[in-house]
Amino acid sequence: MYFVEHVLLQEHVYPYVDNFGTPAPDYFNTPAGWRALVPPGSTVRDVKDVNDPEFVAGLADENLDISVSVRCYQKFRQPIIDTLSRPGSLFVNAHPGLLPFYRGVTTFARSMIDGAPRAGFTMHHVDAELDTGDVVGQASFPLSYSRSFLENMMAHATDSASLMLDLMHRVSAGQPVPARPQDKENAGYFSYLTDADLDRLASKGVDLFRASAVIDVLADAFFGTLADIGGLRDTLIEAVREAGIPAEDSRDRRLMLSSAST
Repeated sequence: MYFVEHVLLQEHVYPYVDNFGTPAPDYFNTPAGWRALVPPGSTVRDVKDVNDPEFVAGLADENLDISVSVRCYQKFRQPIIDTLSRPGSLFVNAHPGLLPFYRGVTTFARSMIDGAPRAGFTMHHVDAELDTGDVVGQASFPLSYSRSFLENMMAHATDSASLMLDLMHRVSAGQPVPARPQDKENAGYFSYLTDADLDRLASKGVDLFRASAVIDVLADAFFGTLADIGGLRDTLIEAVREAGIPAEDSRDRRLMLSSAST
């Protein structure tokens, strides 16, 4: 999973697009592409540690109305939580999973292991624990068991973006943002998948991912930023082949995982 979610994008897609693409405001971009499009007066920072004292101290002077964490793999601690959650400011996380039932990681896969009919995304306040803050927005949709776990997530990424945009519109319009506490009695926290979990997922005929679908999504996403996505598609196919991952459908999950970890 690390290979298809991180390595393909950061080590193969971004360099290719930076070499052959043109930053386009209405399309997907690389980090360098977004920097090229940043309007005057905006600030972009690369931060290795979100809890770095110097970085957090600088945030106190920004007077931010809303801060959104998207797929941040670091745990927020004090004082950044208080800094971004001060009166008049919101600090929220976009969580891939329906809270409180599916806290933690690989929650869509957990939903499919459980045979859940639906999955979704949750926007919630950031607090000292993981995925426990009050909920300010949620979007759910039917799961497709003919698709892989990752395809279900990718197909509905725009639902998560819609939650963020709706929240920003409400804040900018001065509208209240109600929040509801999570029901602790129904809370479930999940860590990374074990071999037993993979077996349960496979028993339902569900893959973690299909490399061919990942290649299609990544290549198509940059159509517009790239005049021709054919070269990017070829680059991704070769990267997947070199990693030992079948580019077509495959149910050899352990091969995929071992390749992703090398």
